Amino acid sequence: MDIKDLPKAYEALQKKYTLPAYHDLNNEFELLYISASLVSLDFPLRFIRRRMADRIGNAVNYLQALLQPNPGSLVLMRESSFFSSDEKLKIGDLLQQMIALERTSFVLDLQGDEKQDAHYIHETFKQWISLKKIYATFIARLPEHWKQQEEKKPTKNPYVG
Repeated sequence: MDIKDLPKAYEALQKKYTLPAYHDLNNEFELLYISASLVSLDFPLRFIRRRMADRIGNAVNYLQALLQPNPGSLVLMRESSFFSSDEKLKIGDLLQQMIALERTSFVLDLQGDEKQDAHYIHETFKQWISLKKIYATFIARLPEHWKQQEEKKPTKNPYVG
């Protein structure tokens, strides 16, 4: 199957497994962001599941960095300080839920079962829409925190290395 046929191939699978609309999935997970480099696609649901897990994995990595920032990253150290202990507990809860979704995809990589991939897409899409709202409440605040930091302008360089 050519990659350009993914939407059409997905439509048939969408009906078979009662999956979310292709447009909605693509809007959330940018399914064909690498389409120029792909010539064919043999497992459309596996491909979509992996793209979903990639997007969730990016969020997982960022949330983990907020909770346990690399001391070598001034940006992450500063962003971590933007959140209170209570907020970090909520971030930790969100992180656990997202890790469960990402790790479930890892397990499915070992199984190669189209029906399980369909189930993952269906369930994860619903969960992602809910989790994304919570994630956004934390992420959306970052630009404002950085603007406040800019207004405070330290008199000394904050670099301590």
